[in-house]
Amino acid sequence: MGEKSGNTPQETRIVKAIERSRIAVCFVAMFLGHSDYFRTFAALTVFSLAGLTAVESFFFGDASARIKNWPVGTPYQAQSACNNAALALVTLVILVMPETERTDAALATTTACTLLFILLSGVNHLSHAKDASIHKKRFYGAASLAVSGGVVLYKWGAF
Repeated sequence: MGEKSGNTPQETRIVKAIERSRIAVCFVAMFLGHSDYFRTFAALTVFSLAGLTAVESFFFGDASARIKNWPVGTPYQAQSACNNAALALVTLVILVMPETERTDAALATTTACTLLFILLSGVNHLSHAKDASIHKKRFYGAASLAVSGGVVLYKWGAF
């Protein structure tokens, strides 16, 4: 993947490590959410999907884009990274506030926005599925994550 994409082996390893970390943390988040640890579910979901994606986009965005056969260095890359960073930072601020019904509602909202963004991102990947199977995998992963997370949000009383 590294040589074919034009990335160095180190860039490819870093992007893959971030991707594996995102998946692993999401798995733990979903497990904890289904076990009724809703605030931890929210924190891990947003920090893995939005926070890690923002870090990846800001520091390794070009390498990540090359792996996906997408244009490198576009303003939309930076804009998406800023959106993801904003979601993660707002979630962090909410988590340090006293735990109330209002802060729980705010956490559920940032989590729902993050999951919806990931689902829509998956649809975007699917629209490029002719380019590479990675896009199909991203769509199926995003859809299953959105469904699982949606169930947790429903159990939490967000819907």
